[in-house]
Amino acid sequence: MLIIPAIDLYENKVVRLYKGNYNQYTIYSEKPEEVIDYFCDIGIRRVHLVDLNAARNGDIQINQKSIEKIINRKKNLIIEIGGGIRTKEIIKNYLDIGFDYLILGTIAVKHMEFIEEILNEYDKKKFIIGVDTKQESVYVSGWEEDSKLNLFEFLKKIQKWQIEQIILTDIQKDGTLEGPNIELLNRVLNTTNLKVITSGGISSKDDILRLKQIHHQNLIGAIVGKAFYEKKINLKELLN
Repeated sequence: MLIIPAIDLYENKVVRLYKGNYNQYTIYSEKPEEVIDYFCDIGIRRVHLVDLNAARNGDIQINQKSIEKIINRKKNLIIEIGGGIRTKEIIKNYLDIGFDYLILGTIAVKHMEFIEEILNEYDKKKFIIGVDTKQESVYVSGWEEDSKLNLFEFLKKIQKWQIEQIILTDIQKDGTLEGPNIELLNRVLNTTNLKVITSGGISSKDDILRLKQIHHQNLIGAIVGKAFYEKKINLKELLN
């Protein structure tokens, strides 16, 4: 299981939201490229990058400079990017400049026919569906809108698209350091064939060990955010 640290960009700063609330966030760095440098130096293999401004309102210009700096310093890192990826132009641009995976969230819920078109044009393996959920409902637009779509019905649709990977985020856990939603994760793993990266609530090394004990071949990674920035998790130690 991969440990995948997160960089959430908001107005060119590295932040963490609390339960997806844009009015409750903490700034951890004003130089995102230095965070990438650190991940490279300690041997991280994959990073989860989110453009929060774009996720909220589709504006990909705000964090553009930071994103360019990050991609120019990624070295051998695998970087997945999500947030506001809603047009063919953005998809082409992100693939052309070197992102390894694109995370499709809001667009996958609101415009499913667009996703089907994209998947016919590009390699399906380049795309991850971001599944952001609260009380088994799928949320979109930076987690601010309840789509009224049931989580498990959405997972069935993703399987039909032949997408390989999803990022499963429990919004109520995200940024809380309360521990991951193991019950929900197990239900998803046991009802789909999708490869799952879990996100939300990881607070300590013990949480990572609990996830490893699930021993499911389709649990391929865990995203670590606030716990790293609050120094509750030592990434070097976890890698060892």
